[in-house]
Amino acid sequence: MKKTIIGITMILLLAILGGCFDSETEPTAEQTISSLKDENKKLKSELHNEKIKNNSATMKNQEVVGLNQDVIVETKSKEQASVKITEVTTEPDHFPNEMINPDSDYYDINHMIAVTIEYKNLSMSSPFTPNISYFKAYTIENQPLEVANLILGTTTVNKGESNKRQLFFITPGPSSELNEIKIDLFIKSKVATFDLQVSH
Repeated sequence: MKKTIIGITMILLLAILGGCFDSETEPTAEQTISSLKDENKKLKSELHNEKIKNNSATMKNQEVVGLNQDVIVETKSKEQASVKITEVTTEPDHFPNEMINPDSDYYDINHMIAVTIEYKNLSMSSPFTPNISYFKAYTIENQPLEVANLILGTTTVNKGESNKRQLFFITPGPSSELNEIKIDLFIKSKVATFDLQVSH
C-alpha cells in the first residue's frame, strides 16, 4: 500500500515538475505574437532601407526611374533642372474636352494615354520647359506611341519655379489593354528611361 502511494506521489510530482519545466521553456502566445511583431518590424525596416539604397543607385546612374522620381537635367555649365512623371492614365476625366468630344475625327481617347509631367528650374539662368521632343514613349514590346498634337501647359519656369504639363500619346490598340509603358527622356542624348504603370 505504501509503495502504491509513493508511486502515485512520484508520478504526480513528475507531472507537476514537467508542467513547470514546459511553462518555463515554451513561450506563451503573447510572447510569440510580440516576437513576430518585432521580427516583422525589423524586416520592413530592412526592406525600406534596401528600396532607398536601390533608388539612390538608380538615380545616380540615371538609367531607369519610376513614377514620381526626379531626373536631374544638367547643362555643360552645371546648371540644373528636374523632370518627373507624376501620372500615366487612361481615365477620361484626365483628358481635355476637345479630346473627349465624340464628333472628333482625330482624337479617340480609347486609344490614348494621358501623361502628366512636373518640372522645376533648380539653377538655370534661362527659363526652362521640357520640350515635347524630349519624350519618346513606347510599349514594353517596343511599339512606339505617337504623341498627339495637343499639349497642355507650355509655361517656362525661372529659377526656383516649377510647373506641370500634359502630353497625350496615341496607342496602337485599345489603351485599356496597356498596363505598362516606357518613356525615354532625350536631351541631345538619352538621360533616363521612365518605367511606368498605367492606371485605368
